[in-house]
Amino acid sequence: MKKLLLIILALLLIPALAIAADPVVKAWDANSEPDLGGYYIYRSLYSGGHQLGGESSPDHVATVICAPNEGQPCTMHTDFDLDWSTQYFWVATAFDTAGLESGKSNEITWTTEPEWTNNPPATPKNFRLIAQ
Repeated sequence: MKKLLLIILALLLIPALAIAADPVVKAWDANSEPDLGGYYIYRSLYSGGHQLGGESSPDHVATVICAPNEGQPCTMHTDFDLDWSTQYFWVATAFDTAGLESGKSNEITWTTEPEWTNNPPATPKNFRLIAQ
């Protein structure tokens, strides 16, 4: 019974692996302000469509908290929650310890790959004996 339960769980998890497209990693140069609090990452489905506003923005994807004076520049973010065959646009802003937010960075874009399908290979042709 225990083996059957493990097999069922494994089969349920396998389709979940292919639900989303591969993650996208973004990076930027660190700000040098001593009162830097971190960065907000915004994602949109169209160019120039990012609404600033930190975590209250509908385009907010992540808040990257950092401590640059402690050797943690925090200049990367990985976006895992992406759909197949979709073009995304991202910008980043910096915020300080007082909560003030910078303007938008340059915009970057990426189109995720088409959904992976597991099609079988072509059938071998001209199968024959060569030697007896």
